[in-house]
Amino acid sequence: MAEASKQTLHVDEEVGADSTEAADGSTAKPYKTLHYAYQQHADQAQYLVKSKDREGDDEAEWKPAAKAALKKAANYADAQRKKAGKEKELAVRQKKEQEEREKSLEEAKKIVIKEDQGLPKAVRINLGETRPEVVKLGSGERPKDAV
Repeated sequence: MAEASKQTLHVDEEVGADSTEAADGSTAKPYKTLHYAYQQHADQAQYLVKSKDREGDDEAEWKPAAKAALKKAANYADAQRKKAGKEKELAVRQKKEQEEREKSLEEAKKIVIKEDQGLPKAVRINLGETRPEVVKLGSGERPKDAV
């Protein structure tokens, strides 16, 4: 009973096409592969495949798709659906991370570094500098209020 209400789609590997513009599953415009037809319509249709029985026959017949082929197409469609879901989830996560990065960058741009006027003016020196008039070394003692 359930089979009678399903739409019938045709698959012909020789003259079919795997695109929505060139094929619609009719006998005049069949799909090329069962995989593509199944991805487009899933369990909502009955699939007929054009096949030749013997090499001597010129006339091919429309026969129901093999159960193994339908199962393979269903598994492939499920894998593709899962893959698309993971890619979508990854894109959403990457977009969220990018927005957080941009927000952090904007907050970092607001930070202004100023020289403390209470300290002596900073002087740029080379690390190899040893002249005492340029490099003033302390005693090593730090005042208790220095952090």
